[in-house]
Amino acid sequence: MQLRTIYAPVLFSTLGFGNDAALYSTVITEAINVISTIVSMYSVDKVGRRTLLLEARVQMFMCHVL
Repeated sequence: MQLRTIYAPVLFSTLGFGNDAALYSTVITEAINVISTIVSMYSVDKVGRRTLLLEARVQMFMCHVL
């Protein structure tokens, strides 16, 4: 278990969420993390690391220019 999972409800409570809302927010956040990991693994397998790295390089350059 990662540390951010343990402290996420406390963080959400500090931000003004109620106890139930803080727990629900934590579950939603972790579910999005799992889904994003699965999509990332599929993308790397389908497209390849080099292509994704080159695309990320172009996007980072554009963000720095802007």
